[in-house]
Amino acid sequence: MLSKTRGIVLKITPYGESSVICRIYTDVFGVQSYLVRSVRNNKGSIKNGLLQPLNFLEMVVYHKPHVGLQRIKEARVAFPFEQIHLEINRTCIAIFVLEVLNRSLKEEVASAEIFEFLQDAIVDLDQRQNGLAVFPHYFMIQLACLLGFSPERVNWKPGYIFDLAEGHYATVPMDSSHFIDENGTELLHRIESSSFQELDQILAAKSVRKELLTQLIKYFQFHISGNGAFNSHHVLQQIMEQQVSVSNGI
Repeated sequence: MLSKTRGIVLKITPYGESSVICRIYTDVFGVQSYLVRSVRNNKGSIKNGLLQPLNFLEMVVYHKPHVGLQRIKEARVAFPFEQIHLEINRTCIAIFVLEVLNRSLKEEVASAEIFEFLQDAIVDLDQRQNGLAVFPHYFMIQLACLLGFSPERVNWKPGYIFDLAEGHYATVPMDSSHFIDENGTELLHRIESSSFQELDQILAAKSVRKELLTQLIKYFQFHISGNGAFNSHHVLQQIMEQQVSVSNGI
């Protein structure tokens, strides 16, 4: 059955001599895998340039429920990126965002709210001028809210820590090995209380930002089953460490 849908490219896997399997998060069908033939030799109707990770696509697809590999009839890029592929800091954040999404989004679970958030967030990543240093943290916090394991948003007080297992603020952790310290918890509270437009106003030492990102990854691992070790944040943190100690943008 032919259907129109929007999609965000998550992963490309070579298949055979010239084809690929493209994992795409769609607004109608959730995560789907599409077999795209002859894309690597540019002989097919869908060209390789369309299927770059994080690209926003408007598609006409052949969709059959409960079929492993779907097919794309037509596709076009809905929003051409201007900076993500040109600046190393944005590229590293984009790679990290992709890893978070591939580990977090489940097959065939569609959510218009999640899709709209992802669209707004990735466009913001491409276009914003400042505030990139805390963008990965903000992205993970907001995604956690949409996936159903939101960090507590109230009851924070100076000196509190954040319990990763329980997902709330506390004076002492239930498990002494799984918590965010006072400085990281204060930054967590400031970020989750902000909007995209306010990220450039958040100042934090790079050591605090680095540790908070590490702890947010642990938070995702706690609350999403089968979520193994993350890899891309190591490169992202190296980029962060090259900046000044206190910054409002990478």
